[in-house]
Amino acid sequence: QTITGRLQKTRDALRELKKKMKEFRKVHKTDTEGLEKKLTEVLKEVNVEIQRYHGGSLNGKDIKKVMDNALFIFEEFAKILVVGKRPGCTLSKAAIEAKCGEYKTAFLLWDGAFSYARKINPTPEDIAMYERFVKAAVKQHSKLCSITHKVHLMFKHV
Repeated sequence: QTITGRLQKTRDALRELKKKMKEFRKVHKTDTEGLEKKLTEVLKEVNVEIQRYHGGSLNGKDIKKVMDNALFIFEEFAKILVVGKRPGCTLSKAAIEAKCGEYKTAFLLWDGAFSYARKINPTPEDIAMYERFVKAAVKQHSKLCSITHKVHLMFKHV
């Protein structure tokens, strides 16, 4: 293949990519109408900062804020996701609310586990409650996410 042939092939590929990007932007809004923007606004209401330099992940202090406000956050997320459903989405309102409820439950269970894990000189009852919370939190967590080393450590070694 000649240089001009390869150049033409590259230009055609670039034209096709630009066309696909234009179509993508029509569907995935980046303005104040977008779902991501609305969900982020809910997090900002409880002073959660998304760490751009961590790939959009939340750090420990921000995860704590999510745990502290899980009832509010996930109820608001459900409302936003129900209203913002795209045409053709097969999820029902009940399914969206149920999924948000599962995440809310996971965060509440982890909050309980961490509150017992932080106790100084825990009583036997405190230890039993910690074990109940962490067992339930890991069970709920495993329905939604993979088990990370931190989850394993809380479950098996704290």
